[in-house]
Amino acid sequence: MSLACGATSAVPATPPTLDDFAFLVGTWEGELTYLDYGDDTTRVTLATRVAFRRDGDVLRFTYRYLEPDGREVSDEGTVAVDADGRVTFGPETYALVASEDGGEVWTRRLVRRGTDNDRPVEVMRVVSREDDRLTLTKEIRPEDAPAFERNRYTLRRVGE
Repeated sequence: MSLACGATSAVPATPPTLDDFAFLVGTWEGELTYLDYGDDTTRVTLATRVAFRRDGDVLRFTYRYLEPDGREVSDEGTVAVDADGRVTFGPETYALVASEDGGEVWTRRLVRRGTDNDRPVEVMRVVSREDDRLTLTKEIRPEDAPAFERNRYTLRRVGE
C-alpha cells in the first residue's frame, strides 16, 4: 500500500502493539470538526468528550457531542492491534503506513480502502499526541481527486 494522503515517514521495523496506544487512556475534551456529508463543503464544529480505558487486549472508548440541532450523539468503540500489526480503530481495520516519534510528539498514520459518500476512497486515520494534546484526524482520498479532511478531533487531557 502506498503512503497516501500525504504520509511521508517509513513504517517502523517492528509492528505496533496496543502498548503503543496506551497513552490514550484517560479523558479528553475539546472539539470535533467535520465536513458535512450532505454537501461536502459545510464545516461543523462541536464540543466533544472522549474517554479511553484499557480492557485486557483492547482499549475501549466512548465519545459524546451535541449536534447543532441539540441532539446528543454518543457511541463507543475499541482500539486493538492484531498479531500482524493491523490496527482496528472503531469499526475499521487499518494498516500502519507511517510512524513518527520525536521527543514529545508521537504520530501514527493508518490507512485502509473504503467508501465515503458512496464512492471508493482511501481512508487515512492520523493519531497524533503532543504533551497533553491529542489530535485524531480522518482524511479521505477519492480515486482521481485530491485528499481532504473529513473530520478532526482536537482534544486536551482532562483526567487520568
